[in-house]
Amino acid sequence: MDADDGPDRGDRLRLGHLRVGLAAPSGTPEASLDLRLHHVSEVIGPFVAWLATQDLDEDGRRRHRDAAERFLDWCLDDEGPVRGRSGRWLRHVELHDPDRLADATAGLGWWTDHRRLLAQTLSLDD
Repeated sequence: MDADDGPDRGDRLRLGHLRVGLAAPSGTPEASLDLRLHHVSEVIGPFVAWLATQDLDEDGRRRHRDAAERFLDWCLDDEGPVRGRSGRWLRHVELHDPDRLADATAGLGWWTDHRRLLAQTLSLDD
């Protein structure tokens, strides 16, 4: 497997029940940027730690982290339904930043697999 292709998904299990993005924070416009940065950094931290355990070079980890951060930030402005959000984001990247589409697709794959692992390891009390 090439590291840029994202992780092997084997059975192609989808995560319809697991939140893959963020909802826009509430607050005053003045605090909006700080809240956005806090929300993204709070969610991305465990992903970055998990990426460090994967067989990727530093450049690959950075690209996947950047893609996940861009996706999460975009989610804060997305007004559509949660279902289909990742597809809408990839279409957005394809239209507005096509040179980054391959990295966006691979990074979103790694992000999705990380969320899948979290969903499988949460206790019933969480």
